[in-house]
Amino acid sequence: MSIRVHDDINIRATLPRTTPAPASDRFREALADSAAGLLSGVESVSGFLPGGSALTAAVRGGASAGGGASPEATGSSAPAEASMSSALRDNASQTLQLLELQQQMAMEQRQFTTVSNVMKARHDTAKSVINNVR
Repeated sequence: MSIRVHDDINIRATLPRTTPAPASDRFREALADSAAGLLSGVESVSGFLPGGSALTAAVRGGASAGGGASPEATGSSAPAEASMSSALRDNASQTLQLLELQQQMAMEQRQFTTVSNVMKARHDTAKSVINNVR
């Protein structure tokens, strides 16, 4: 929009210049969103972990001190919780398989050590018999 004041002078109305938000504000918002997501994830798995209630309380304390969002504001959904519990079950299954493998390896190690000790004793006995014969 232009206003003609005189033949040689025109006044044009301008819009105020918009400046982007400072980087610190954008970082603060991204950090708050990440903290809210972390809090939501911790709360959804805390029932499966030993001492989970203490962990949740510690994370909540950090979130409230840092100005994080409340769990109600995070908008966690049931499918995310279902996938989290499914992932935890898979992880527990893999952990049990690895524990069984570790036990099998320990048993093999004990068997090897026993056979090795018996063979060494037989060798030492045979060697001492031969030395006594001389």
